[in-house]
Amino acid sequence: GWATLGDTTGTTYTYTAAKDGLTYTFTVRCLSADGKSFTSAYNATGWKHTYTSAPVVTKLESTASGIKLTWDAFPGAGKYRVYAKTSTGWVKLADTASTTYTYTGAKAGLTYIFTVRAMNAEATAFVSSYNTTGWSHTYMPKPEIVEMESATNGISLRWNPVNGAAKYRVFVKTSKGWTKLTDTTGTSYIYIGAKLGESYTFTVRCLSADGKSYTS
Repeated sequence: GWATLGDTTGTTYTYTAAKDGLTYTFTVRCLSADGKSFTSAYNATGWKHTYTSAPVVTKLESTASGIKLTWDAFPGAGKYRVYAKTSTGWVKLADTASTTYTYTGAKAGLTYIFTVRAMNAEATAFVSSYNTTGWSHTYMPKPEIVEMESATNGISLRWNPVNGAAKYRVFVKTSKGWTKLTDTTGTSYIYIGAKLGESYTFTVRCLSADGKSYTS
């Protein structure tokens, strides 16, 4: 049931026993000055909140420049320190006032682990803990089309394989932007919709095995 945490004359309260990743449900009830009787009803459902004591990385993606990290803003943070995990532990990559950072040292097919810690504006003290496990991402650069030629039944495309890629999505450029043509586990495709004498522009992107998210 409901357990009493404290009585207060204010309208704020901090629950200091919260543990990372756990969800807690709270409610508040008015009380007499002597604390002996309730003077109001209360919300029996309560309000839920999942506690986190550190910035949470919400997105990791491969870009042309490297691995881009995005995290939620942390209350009271002036800056953030970004780390990468190595064989000797966490190594500082950068301090930033933004909630995004791109790691430009990533190499194709390698997996990297990152974490973020909140700091004060002067970057002289930490104002949060950090996720000691971190978040991992395997870097995949964009596939490069290395061959295009006219075939008897259309335009034949071939691209270099990307280490770690599960699938590829092929696009053709139209007046409305990029239009999906197909998903494939191979590194070639024939566009049979080509018309004689017309020019076409294609691109390829790496895809997850389930086809739900891009990995490059």
